[in-house]
Amino acid sequence: MQITPTTRRRATATAGALVLSATLLLTSCASTDAAPADAGEPVGPFGAPSAQSIEVYAFDGGYGTEYTDAVIKVYNEQLPDSEVDLKSVQEISTQLQPRFVGGNPPDLIDNSGKPIETTTLADSGQLLDLGELLEAPSWDDPDVTVGETLTPGVVETGTYDGKLLELRYVNTAKGLWYSQSLFEEHGWEIPTTWDAFVELGEQAKNEGIALFAYPGQVISYPADVFITLIGKQAGIDALRSLDNLESGAWESDVVVDAFGALAELHDKDLILKGSEALTHTEAQTEFVRGEALFYPAGSWLENEMKGVTPEGFDMAITPIPLLDEATAALGFEQLQVAPGEAFIIPTEAKNPKGAMEYLRAMLSKEAASEFSRLTGAPTVVKGSLEGVDVTPALQTVTDAIEVGGNAELRVSFRGWYEPLRTQWFTTLGDVLAGRVSPEEASQTMQQAADEIAADDSITKYTRD
Repeated sequence: MQITPTTRRRATATAGALVLSATLLLTSCASTDAAPADAGEPVGPFGAPSAQSIEVYAFDGGYGTEYTDAVIKVYNEQLPDSEVDLKSVQEISTQLQPRFVGGNPPDLIDNSGKPIETTTLADSGQLLDLGELLEAPSWDDPDVTVGETLTPGVVETGTYDGKLLELRYVNTAKGLWYSQSLFEEHGWEIPTTWDAFVELGEQAKNEGIALFAYPGQVISYPADVFITLIGKQAGIDALRSLDNLESGAWESDVVVDAFGALAELHDKDLILKGSEALTHTEAQTEFVRGEALFYPAGSWLENEMKGVTPEGFDMAITPIPLLDEATAALGFEQLQVAPGEAFIIPTEAKNPKGAMEYLRAMLSKEAASEFSRLTGAPTVVKGSLEGVDVTPALQTVTDAIEVGGNAELRVSFRGWYEPLRTQWFTTLGDVLAGRVSPEEASQTMQQAADEIAADDSITKYTRD
């Protein structure tokens, strides 16, 4: 997939984003490529100044920031006199929007958690093209380029208007998490179809256990279930239709059926009581306490719950069940794999070449392996788990990716069109809470998509 805009203006849904976009358009200027006179000699494939510091903002979320120690160690092998000024934050947009507007952003940003809208920064020319990184020699083998070391989907998901503006680092698998020991205790089998999923839920309810818990305050978690249901049943073209704002896409039978599957969980009382009001940490805590059989999340879950999960829980991931096995376009084993943790370099960074070198170090096998060892999540670096003593939970993730990892089981509209994403999350919440019917949900989403498609002030992107 290549992301291609068809108009050159974009309106955002919030006043803050609109002000940011307009201000950036007025203040945008060329990158500060010239290093200070005392920055030292140029080093490495990018000519990074050997004695100039870099400022890095790391998102302190599900993966923490401990892994950055290994990245800095590798980076300093090449640039021992370049200090890394690392800042760990949780709300990137809150911290850094004023700095973008002021024309003094940091050199490198993990734009995750509560990120700044990438399309806002892209449309105002505030992000550096990282294409040079792909062509550079990899840290471990100068005869292999960095681009050749990356898993599928990394370049496609980070490319806007033909430019690689995001380098996504974590090969995030998204599915349903469960306790292997709990399933063994009850003699339950993993359901491969939605009917079997619901049937298991009825059995679990008799044992006082909910089938499904979700964080109502973070609807993006069950949203991945919804998208996977559609993609596995109708194929990737159905997801492309949603991304490309095609007329009638949201009112197709498979979309109504996917809404219907989630509505069934509410209608049959299979959802953990109070899920609608829970934060992700609260919902996850209930899950590891054994209050629900399944919890929808990505491969960050093990690390995020490391201090809470009881011994012997035996956390594992499984793909989303099929709506209808007989007519499904893809098999049950297909698992959504979406590169995550998007790193960006502002065009106004003081040391963009040093930031590029930091990314190259981050993509070394040493740094990537240490990331996985610390977080229990795989990176986008091929072969980086070789020789790593992975946890049993991470082993289930890597096994699932190997068998059925699918980087196309995703939607891009959630990042392209903030109003559509907002309406989608609201509508999903209403469906899970039983406030609207599947048909009403589909109609609401189609109207929202049609409004965006008809608005010439919004930049349109195409998923090929």
